[in-house]
Amino acid sequence: MQSLVKKTASAEQDEEEESKDPLKEFLAEEAGDAPFKYSGAVEPQTHVADDSNLKQVEAKVLDFNWVFIGDNSARLTDILANTDNDEIFAQAQIRVFVDFMWQGYFDAIFN
Repeated sequence: MQSLVKKTASAEQDEEEESKDPLKEFLAEEAGDAPFKYSGAVEPQTHVADDSNLKQVEAKVLDFNWVFIGDNSARLTDILANTDNDEIFAQAQIRVFVDFMWQGYFDAIFN
């Protein structure tokens, strides 16, 4: 029973081998045909991210392609114009639609 609980020498050795990082071992070893040991100072690290010019952006995607098929946009505009429910204009999708249509038709309405 104790043999099941007690670790064997080979099991401990297997765990040690698994915990070793092969990349670190490779870099630590001298290459046989290289004249110098590899050094990080020789070439710059290109994998470090340059965060100096990053800005956070929030994007929203709406599945609105159906509005531009046939006369769906005219039908939606008519429904919005004749609705008794003003709360519908608080919906993000409706606000995006109205803003989009307003940009395109502002000049046509007021000129």
